[in-house]
Amino acid sequence: MSPAVQSVQDMKGLLPELVLLTTFLVMFAADLFVQKRHTKWIAAAGIAGLGAVLWSLLNQGILLFHQEPVHLFSGMVTVDGFSIYFKWIFVTATGFTLLMAVRSKEIEKQNEGEFYLLTVFICLGMFFLASSTHLLMLLLAFEMVGVLSYVLAGYLRGDPRSSESGMKYVIYGAFTTGVMIYGMSLLYGLTGSLELRGIRDALQGMEAGAFPAVVILLLIAVGMFYKIAAAPFHMWSPDVYEGAPTPATAFFSVGPKAAGFAVLIRFFLTTLGYELPISWRQIFMILAIATMTIGNFTALRQNDVKRMLAYSSIAHAGYLLMGLTVLSGDGRAAILFYLVVYMFMNLGAFLVVLGLENTLGSTDISAYRGIGHALPLPCVAMMIFLFSLTGLPPTAGFVGKFFLFKTVVEEGLYVLALIGVLNSVISLYYYMRIARTMFLETPPAGDVTRSEFPPLYSALLVLLVAPTLYLGLFFQKLYELSSGAVFE
Repeated sequence: MSPAVQSVQDMKGLLPELVLLTTFLVMFAADLFVQKRHTKWIAAAGIAGLGAVLWSLLNQGILLFHQEPVHLFSGMVTVDGFSIYFKWIFVTATGFTLLMAVRSKEIEKQNEGEFYLLTVFICLGMFFLASSTHLLMLLLAFEMVGVLSYVLAGYLRGDPRSSESGMKYVIYGAFTTGVMIYGMSLLYGLTGSLELRGIRDALQGMEAGAFPAVVILLLIAVGMFYKIAAAPFHMWSPDVYEGAPTPATAFFSVGPKAAGFAVLIRFFLTTLGYELPISWRQIFMILAIATMTIGNFTALRQNDVKRMLAYSSIAHAGYLLMGLTVLSGDGRAAILFYLVVYMFMNLGAFLVVLGLENTLGSTDISAYRGIGHALPLPCVAMMIFLFSLTGLPPTAGFVGKFFLFKTVVEEGLYVLALIGVLNSVISLYYYMRIARTMFLETPPAGDVTRSEFPPLYSALLVLLVAPTLYLGLFFQKLYELSSGAVFE
C-alpha cells in the first residue's frame, strides 16, 4: 500500500478526532464574529459537535469492540475498545462542563467563548492521550492537555486565587513533565525504541523488575501520577481546584484524571506485560494507601467545600490505584467501571457546589446552613452524590468500590482492602458534615432571601442523579462493557 493511501486509511481511523477538531474550528470562527451577548451559542455549537463526536464513537465502537486494535501512523496511535471507552468518558464530561459553564456567574464575567474553546480542545488532547502508543505522541498529547489546563485554572483574570491556581499548576506541571521527559530519554537509551511495543520487547530481554528499569519507569510515571493527583504529587490539586472556576474544577476532577489512568494502564500494561513484577505491585500498593489516606484525613479539616472535594478527589485516585495494583483483567475492568461511576457522582457534587455558589455567593460550608428546606432539589441530590462517593448502597459508588475491593481480595491483598474500607468509613464523616449542615443546622438570622437555583442546573442534576442510582441496581451491562474494553 502506498504511503498516500495508508495516510487516508489512517485518517479514517481518526474520524472522531477530526469531527472534534472541526467542532473546535467552528467554535473558534464563531468566537471571532459573534457578539459578546450571544456567546452562549458557541457553547451550543460545542455541545452539538460533541453529539456528533459521540455518534462517530458509537459507530467506531460497534466495529472495534472485541476486535484487534488498529495501529495508525506507524504505531504512534492505537484505536481499540480501550481508547474508545475513555473517549466516551471525555465527551460526556466535556458536554456537562460546557452546560455547567453556560450559567456560571464566574464565566459570564469573562470572555465566555474562550472557556468553551479551551475545554473542547483539552478534550481533543485527552483523545490522543488515551490512544497514544508512542512516547513522542504521548508527550505531545500530555502537553496539549497540560498547557491548556493551566490557562483554564487561571481563567478568572483579576481574581488572586485564580492567578495563584494557574501559577501553581504551571510550576508543578513543568517540574513533573521535565522529570517524565528525562525518564523517556533514559528509556530510549536503554531500549532503543520510542514505541511501547518495542520497549516491551526490549525489556523482555532484561529484568523488568531490576533497579535501573524500575527507576526509569518511575521517572516517566511521575507525570502520570501528577495528572491523577496521586501522593506525593497531589499538592497542587487543592489550591488549583479551589482557585479555578468551578466548572473547570469539575472538569479537572474527571476528564484529565481519567486520561491519566488511561495512559497509566496502557503504558505499564504494554511495557511490563500482564503480570506485574513484585516490586511494581508493592510500589502501586504504597501509592494507593498513601493517596487515599492523605486525601481523606486532610479533607476532615476543610471548611471550603471545593477544597474538601479536591481532597476527596485525591482519595478516590487512591481507590482507583488499588485496581492498578492488581492490573489483571478484572482489576482493569473495575477501574474502567469506577471511572464512569465517579464521573457522574463527582460532576454532580461539583454541579451542586456551582449552583449554590451562584445562589449564595460562597463555597464555605457555613453558607450551607439550613438551606436544605429552601432548596430541596440540589440538597437532596447532593446527599445522593455524597452517599455514592462514600460507597453506600444502593448507589453506583457502592458497586464501583465493591468491584475494586473484590479484585484486591481475590489477589490476597487483604491489608490493602482493609485500609480501603477504613478510608471509606473515614470519608463518611466529612461527606455527612455537608449533609448535616444543609438539613440539621439553623440558617443565619435574617437570611430569608435566596436566588432561585438555575433551572438548567436542576435538569442537569436529574441527568446525573439518574445513572448514580440506576447503576447501583442495574450495573451488569456497564460492567460487561468495561470488561470488553480491556485490551489484551
